[in-house]
Amino acid sequence: MRRTWIQQSLLPCLLSHRKCRRGLSGRSHDGPDQNAILPTRLIDVTGKSGDGIPFLSITQGRRGQYIALSYCWGEPIAAVPIVMLTTENLESFQARLPTALPKTIQDAIDVTRDLGYQYIWIDRFCIVQDDGDDWEREAKTMCDVYEGAALTIAAMAATSDRSGLYSDSMFQDVAVDGAAGADRVGKMYIAPAYPRGLRMTAPLYGELEDCKWNSRGWVMQERLLSRRIVYFGQHQIFWECHEEDDSSPTTLPQKRSYNIAPPAWISYGTKALILDGLKKSRKAYVSPSDRTLGNVWGRIIQHYSNTQLTKQGDKLVAMEGIAQALRIRIPHSKYLCGHWEQLLLMDEGGLFWRALVPTSRDDHSWNAWPGAPSWSWACYPGQISWPCSADHLPKPGKSLIEAAKFTTRPIASQNERHSTGEKILHVTGITICARWDSQSPRPASSNTVKKTRVTLSGRLLHNSTGGLESADDESILFPGNVSLSMDQPCNRPPEQFWVLLFSEQQCAAQFFGGTTPYFTCNFLLLGRVGTSVRGEGHSAFHRLGTGSYVGKRREIRQLVKRFGYTDCYLI
Repeated sequence: MRRTWIQQSLLPCLLSHRKCRRGLSGRSHDGPDQNAILPTRLIDVTGKSGDGIPFLSITQGRRGQYIALSYCWGEPIAAVPIVMLTTENLESFQARLPTALPKTIQDAIDVTRDLGYQYIWIDRFCIVQDDGDDWEREAKTMCDVYEGAALTIAAMAATSDRSGLYSDSMFQDVAVDGAAGADRVGKMYIAPAYPRGLRMTAPLYGELEDCKWNSRGWVMQERLLSRRIVYFGQHQIFWECHEEDDSSPTTLPQKRSYNIAPPAWISYGTKALILDGLKKSRKAYVSPSDRTLGNVWGRIIQHYSNTQLTKQGDKLVAMEGIAQALRIRIPHSKYLCGHWEQLLLMDEGGLFWRALVPTSRDDHSWNAWPGAPSWSWACYPGQISWPCSADHLPKPGKSLIEAAKFTTRPIASQNERHSTGEKILHVTGITICARWDSQSPRPASSNTVKKTRVTLSGRLLHNSTGGLESADDESILFPGNVSLSMDQPCNRPPEQFWVLLFSEQQCAAQFFGGTTPYFTCNFLLLGRVGTSVRGEGHSAFHRLGTGSYVGKRREIRQLVKRFGYTDCYLI
């Protein structure tokens, strides 16, 4: 009966859902007379002579249809070898796979065979796990793999490859034919009430909030890129595609809603919103003032940063599939280290990200990942947000940076990370040497320190000499207190740092009887690395955090007029 449930959603989708034929990239992958290009390797579930013994098939660019699997590997068991594709067994696997396969994988192979498909893609058997070149090459094809799959099987309830697709507590639903006289009117499915009781939201998203599978960093792109997904949950089986959500006959019809809190945000209509947003953002190719694309990318990154990765080095690789899909949608924008060049100055999805909770909740210190520059959200090992997001504001913020673009200029530095010329950002903006005056610091309780970032409150002073010896030349940058949020947890910023003005935003405070307008000036905190670009003499900085000032527009405009635009480099 479970096969019937899946087929009742899959077959109409294959035949009549036009939106489901195209993926996030906008490319068409299947249709009545069209098959996708097969991945490099697939598992053939039919056997070499139709005996049903699965083996590894080298596709050599053929076209066809296949299913993909998304699952958790789980923690390894001591003294139990992990069954996977290696250079040693690459040839033998092309004859047949081992007889004893992990239960989740065996169940997925059985489902593939039951649905009438010949192939299934499973990462551990289709990527040579001990070959770094092969892994890197295949990891870059995830956009094609998951977009091209006719269906993705999501082992949502399985905590490891040994758990299997079917949970012990999965409902055994009963289908009852209903008839009026001799005319059949349809079927009625009877299932027990959801264990948590009657919910206004679909049970799928209750399970997504609790499951280990959805906390995996790789799952973000596997879900976004897949055009059709069948979820094997703790209690039920669920269906999702670009035109239908949670439409498994095991679930009562649900009203579509877009106000779903993380981590279930990426489903329940989100794909439709993203595809619609990308369609509307075509104007952004020539007009960066369109915020739609920034909102889409910013929200993807914000929720991705709240997931977990076994290897920190996979942080950008696990997003590469989504980036590849969007490269096709926005071919005129460069992509580097998790950022799009045309979005760098946007309220959301740009440079003004804020560090929230670090990966280690107990140890509040962290080391920046050397694989990403300090200006990229990818260097931070925890959740980030976009405090400049203007969804609730009357109009978008105005950028105070004249230009920002990627460059490959070499940096003269003894620090290896700062010497690279591949991850440099050239910025033309207002950079001000500043000193922190903590006249009115905001104390933070011990509980706050463990759970979130420390927000500092005080005054910013400008030292025109750029030195620390004299305070005679110091003047107050803003007439009131500013708030600072440091990337590296600390109780105060360094003795001297630089402020890069980012944007000004118009806000409105709600009071009884009306609203009071005010303005916010947002800025980045920078530390000078003591280097310069060879032959140019421009200063190079690394990011320290973010800050903001709330006041009157006149005060912000005076500050902008007081300091001129200069070139600098962020590394």
